[in-house]
Amino acid sequence: MDKIKAAVDSAMASHHNDDSALLAQQKTAAMNHLKYLNEWNYQGVASLLSDDPKFRYFFRPQSLGGFGQPDGRDKKATLEFMKHLQTSIVKSFNFGTPIDVVQQVDKIAVHVKTDGQAVSGDPYTNEYILLIEFEAGKDRFIKVNEMMDSLYVTELQKKIAAGSAAGAAAHAA
Repeated sequence: MDKIKAAVDSAMASHHNDDSALLAQQKTAAMNHLKYLNEWNYQGVASLLSDDPKFRYFFRPQSLGGFGQPDGRDKKATLEFMKHLQTSIVKSFNFGTPIDVVQQVDKIAVHVKTDGQAVSGDPYTNEYILLIEFEAGKDRFIKVNEMMDSLYVTELQKKIAAGSAAGAAAHAA
């Protein structure tokens, strides 16, 4: 009986160590995602996104309409949209240290705020919760739900649009 208990304890410890290493890799991947967004490092972001055709990146909540793609974006469309964000809404993110991180194998939730700048020159101080699912046992994202402060984003978009319209009118005059 002692041999069986020792074998079970050994297997459990081994499994825990395997999970610990994977959890650390997956948390590093999630933190790198924020780092790469801060740097507008699209190659870095691309390295974290799965090549699996099932990959999807969602911008939430639903009231934002997925920024035109309520069914999410594949890898290519996600990277193109992120490049578009840099010229249309966010000049810099400057994601800070996460407020909270909740994790289990193959899933992580990260609550984080930005202290960046909008393309309008205004502060970009949005709040996010990233819900990331990984390919089973790997450190590549298969699904991301990026939740943000929809009121803040809506108001900022209105302000940017008003500034663009005013700039166009002044340019035409």
